[in-house]
Amino acid sequence: MVEKFLRAAIRGLIYYSTNRTGAVPILARNAKSSDDLAGKVYDLVKPALTPDGILNDDLQRRVMSPLLERIGRKDISIGRFFDFTLARKINAELKAEGSKP
Repeated sequence: MVEKFLRAAIRGLIYYSTNRTGAVPILARNAKSSDDLAGKVYDLVKPALTPDGILNDDLQRRVMSPLLERIGRKDISIGRFFDFTLARKINAELKAEGSKP
């Protein structure tokens, strides 16, 4: 069930990040806003998206840094917090299938 959910989420992310024309009306409808406002939100969010839903090591460290500083621990491996094994597997399967957004 988790794999099916993650597969759908990754497919949605790929669609959203590669299809502004299709994504903006969906965003507007779900946010109950105008297409113009949804387009502005899309343009603001788009640069922060990863193409495959996986955070690189640098971004993982940047995400966790404030928490680790707050608890006074810098010696904890970031790998303990993130596991993209399943996301990598799904992305490889989608690529092998020739899946298009």
